[in-house]
Amino acid sequence: DFNNLLTAIRSYADLMLDDMSAWDPKRSDVQEIRKAAQRATTLTAQLLAFSRKSMLQPRVLDTGAVLTDIHGMLRRLLIEDIALDLHAAPGLWPVKVDRGQLEQVVVNLAVNARDAMPNGGTLRITGTNSVLTRAMETPHGTVPAGEYVALQVQDSGAGVDEVTRARAFEAFFTTKEIGHGTALGPATVHGIVAQSGGYVTLPSEVGLGSTSTVYLPRAREVPAADRQINVSSLQGRNETVLLVEDEQ
Repeated sequence: DFNNLLTAIRSYADLMLDDMSAWDPKRSDVQEIRKAAQRATTLTAQLLAFSRKSMLQPRVLDTGAVLTDIHGMLRRLLIEDIALDLHAAPGLWPVKVDRGQLEQVVVNLAVNARDAMPNGGTLRITGTNSVLTRAMETPHGTVPAGEYVALQVQDSGAGVDEVTRARAFEAFFTTKEIGHGTALGPATVHGIVAQSGGYVTLPSEVGLGSTSTVYLPRAREVPAADRQINVSSLQGRNETVLLVEDEQ
């Protein structure tokens, strides 16, 4: 319901901008309205993910391809003094998750890592196959034995202490100054991963940086190629009706 209201705000702001000239003094005000609506939309998505109420569209994905595709996005999020090292192991297993949510997980972890390195450093993101022969106990729960794709996000920042690490995935818990972020990033990651049947851990030592690892169950299916969309066009009285259907 809230997203519907935001859609109206953003749409009317777009319509107003279309009618305004580039030098209209009120143009910047309308642009601020649109920016605020966009931030509210992002916050709503984070709240849904945290509460594990997101509408997911899971599909079997080529995990390595997803990591490669978001490299450019991550590069734009980082300051110039941060080196990005992204590597997907050959033969990386597929996972069955919502692609948009998986990208959000990696981006949120990357942003947290960036904020932990205000003076620059190295951000390493790796994807590897991981076989746990027995359950692994972590500060944030137990990861059962099984086959997983492990996505690891490692920074060279100052690290966090044990108390902070234990509360890292609590909603609205943050070590940042007031006004910096929504304090929902880690909680959002935890919610998305849990809703996708996975697990996330945050090992860290003060002075040695932080390493977040997301364990997603291995998918046995083969990643499906993007479906061919069938398009039919019917001519009417000076108008065109376009029907797009992805089911044969």
